[in-house]
Amino acid sequence: MTAPLKRRRQRMVSRADMRVVNISNAARYAGVSRWTIRRWINEGKLPFVRYPSGSDDTQFRADRVDLNDLDALIERSKDREEIDAAKNSPAV
Repeated sequence: MTAPLKRRRQRMVSRADMRVVNISNAARYAGVSRWTIRRWINEGKLPFVRYPSGSDDTQFRADRVDLNDLDALIERSKDREEIDAAKNSPAV
């Protein structure tokens, strides 16, 4: 028996507020591999938007990432690193 699939977050917002790029461009922007972007999506850390690539809804769909969400994830990661560094530094 296989493990149940995790439900990934998909969000609905207006297009005017979004800076949407494909997975490869998001990876290039963040300086990581596209597999890392996909892992963050699968883990629920990074929301995504799914667009149909053709006129038929059953055709392959292309996932897109909003750079605003990617920036927020990177900032949360930096904050976590700073907190960890402060905990590990010797008291003065």
